[in-house]
Amino acid sequence: MKKLDWRPLGLVLLLFLALQLPPMLRVSIPQYDESIFLDIANNIHATGLPLRSLGPEGQLELDQTPLYLYLLSGLTLVFGENLFLLRLITLIAAAGCILLVYAIAGRARGWPAGLAAALLLAINPFFNLYSFFLRMEVFTNLALLSAIFWLAEDNARPTSRRAAAAGVAMATAILLKVIAVTFWMAALPWALWRLWREPGRGRKLAWLALPTLVGLGLWVLAAWLDPARATSASRWGAALGLGGVPVDARLGVQLGSWLALIGRTVLGWETVALLVVALVAYVAAWRRQHPLAHLLALYVGLTIGLSMFVQLKEARHLFGVIPAVTLLIGLALPWQSLRQRVQRRPAVGAIVGVAALALLWSLSPLRLPAVAEMRQGEMWWSPIVRDRYFHNDARLASLREAGIYLAAESPDEAFILIARQGPIVGYYAGRHYTFLYTGAFDRNMDLLREGEFLVMDPPVDFWVQTPEETEALLRYVADNYTTVRVFTGGDNTVTLYRHNPAAPP
Repeated sequence: MKKLDWRPLGLVLLLFLALQLPPMLRVSIPQYDESIFLDIANNIHATGLPLRSLGPEGQLELDQTPLYLYLLSGLTLVFGENLFLLRLITLIAAAGCILLVYAIAGRARGWPAGLAAALLLAINPFFNLYSFFLRMEVFTNLALLSAIFWLAEDNARPTSRRAAAAGVAMATAILLKVIAVTFWMAALPWALWRLWREPGRGRKLAWLALPTLVGLGLWVLAAWLDPARATSASRWGAALGLGGVPVDARLGVQLGSWLALIGRTVLGWETVALLVVALVAYVAAWRRQHPLAHLLALYVGLTIGLSMFVQLKEARHLFGVIPAVTLLIGLALPWQSLRQRVQRRPAVGAIVGVAALALLWSLSPLRLPAVAEMRQGEMWWSPIVRDRYFHNDARLASLREAGIYLAAESPDEAFILIARQGPIVGYYAGRHYTFLYTGAFDRNMDLLREGEFLVMDPPVDFWVQTPEETEALLRYVADNYTTVRVFTGGDNTVTLYRHNPAAPP
C-alpha cells in the first residue's frame, strides 16, 4: 500500500461541493420518492414497522430491503423533518464515497490514480443528481466502497477482522438496496480465487458470505409474513421476467435503448470511452493488474450483464457501477507514469492539461449553452440534472399547498384520492391516500363512489384505462364532486374536490 497525499482530494471535494450548490440553494420540496421515505420514517416512529400510508390501512414497504428506511427514521429523530439537514447527510455520504475511491485507488496505485478515479466520480452528472436527495443509492455506494476498501486492506495485510469488516459492509449495502447483491455475487468467487492457497480461507469466506445470507434471510422472512406478499411477489416476478402483471413503464425498455441510456446518462460516453481504454490496458497486462481490478471488472460486467436480462430497467439500479468504473479506470491505466512524463516535458504537459480540462468539462454536469441561452442559468447545466435542480419546486409547489390545506381542513381519519402525485400530497396532509393513475377503471370508480376528497393534478393520464374510460371517469367527477379550491402556486394547477353529500353511490 502506498502512502497518500491527501491535498488533491481536498480540491476534488471542493469541486464536488461547488457542483452541488444549485440543488442546495433551489430545491426545498421533497420529491415523489422522498415523500414516501419521509412518510414511512414517521410511521416507523409510531409503529416500529416500515408502514406506508397507502390505502386505508397502510401498506408494509417490504418490496425492497428496508435498512435505509430505518436509517432515515433515526435521522429524523435527531434532526426532525428538516429536509435540508437530512439531505445534507446524503451529501456527506456522497463526499465519503469520493474519499473512499481516492483512498482505494491511491493506496493501490499512487495518488495520481486516486485523483483520476475520485475526479471521475465527483463530476459524474448521474452521481451528482442523487447526491443531495433522500435516496438509499448513495449510502449503498458508501457501504460497497467500504467493502472494497476492507477487501483491499485484507489483500495487503490479511486478517479475519478485515474480512469480517468487508462481509458486514457488503451485507449493509444489500440491506440498504437489494440490487447490491450483484457485488456479493462477484466478491465471493473473487475471494475464493484469491484465498485458494490461504490456510484460513474457510473462515474468511464464511465472514464474506454469512452476514449477507443472514440479512437476506430475515428480509425474505419478513416479506413472507406480510399479508400483501402475493402482490409483492407479482411485482418481483414481472421485474425479473418470471410472470406477474404490474403496470410499470420501465418494463418495456428495449435493449438498445437501455445500453444507450447507460452510456448517455449513467456513465457518460466519455467515461465509457475511458473504460474501454482501461479494459484494453487491463487485458493487455492482466497478470500485473492489482487484484482489485479483477473484482471490479467482474462486478461491472455481472451487474450490467444481468441488467440486460431483467425486465425492470431503471437507471438508478446501476448507480453502484459508477464508482466501480471510476476505480477500474484508476487502477488499470498508468496514471503515475503519465504524470512523470508530463513533468519531464512542460510543452506536452500544457497540451495534456488543456485536453484534460476540456474532457473534465465534457464529463461534468456543466454545458456551454448557445449564445442566446447564456443568460438562462439553467442552460449551463446538463439535461440530466437540469430538471430536478431548476424545476422541482415550481412543479410541486401546488401539490404541497394542497397537502397543507388538507392537513388543516380535513379530519384526521380522512382518506384522500389523488390522481398522480399521491405521496407528496399525502405526506404534507399527514393522511392516508391512494392514487388513481395506475388503477383499472372499475377500481377507480369504486374509489370515487366511496371517497370524500379528491386531488386532481396534471397530466390526466391513467395508465390502464382507455380514453373512453378516462372520459367517463372525468364526467363522473364533474357531476358528483364540487371544487373546493384550486392551487396555482407553481407551474401546475391542482384542484381539490369534495364529494357532493347527495351524490349517488
